[in-house]
Amino acid sequence: MTVVGMFDISKYTNKTCSSTEVILFLERKQHILEHHPEVANYLNCIPNILKYPDCIFWEINRESTIWLVKKFDKNIKLTVKLNFSQNKNLKNSIIQMQIMRESEVDRNIRNGNIIKLFDKNNPI
Repeated sequence: MTVVGMFDISKYTNKTCSSTEVILFLERKQHILEHHPEVANYLNCIPNILKYPDCIFWEINRESTIWLVKKFDKNIKLTVKLNFSQNKNLKNSIIQMQIMRESEVDRNIRNGNIIKLFDKNNPI
């Protein structure tokens, strides 16, 4: 487990996590590299994605899961499980990292799977 950056959800909503630290477990990193090798070159960008996301989406069916999307040459989606417990020893953790086409984001919004919390180009 490695702390890869900081993220404060309270900047975007009225919810607060017990910690702003975001961790990446070795098992999750290996999963990302094995199943989504196209994002391997972006792993070092995780702190930047956490600090300066272009968009943030809330997953409807998993209320503690968000997507942070950052546009580089492609849209990189970082899926983060937020820790809302009072246990300060538990951290927010990265579940997934992959390329996300605009059409996939639009489809998930249309289907009611996600809601937009933040868009740097269109403040809500």
